[in-house]
Amino acid sequence: MITLYNAFGLDMRKRGFGWPIILTFGIKGISQLVHYIVSKAAVDKYSFDLPAELCGTNVLVNYLEIGWLKTDLRGSDADNAIEAILLGALVPALLDDNVPTGCFFAFQDYKVLER
Repeated sequence: MITLYNAFGLDMRKRGFGWPIILTFGIKGISQLVHYIVSKAAVDKYSFDLPAELCGTNVLVNYLEIGWLKTDLRGSDADNAIEAILLGALVPALLDDNVPTGCFFAFQDYKVLER
């Protein structure tokens, strides 16, 4: 996360524009994912401090909670297919200028009926 911020975030700050979207993981109580959950908590803590650091720079850091997805990494027991999050995943990328930074979005808020 720090390496990514150094590679892209510093340039966004210099240009005075950017919209990084941090994927966060709101799942608790799944023992087989404990190592992933702990590492993601560290990423979340670092990224939750970014909006204060970037205040007034026109770099808007927002968060997207994607839930537990059915992927090779996360397993077939997951709750959601990747296709289920697509609409919600676009929302933080399509915000108007001058919106608040540090906003939290959950794909479930924008979920459409699955086929």
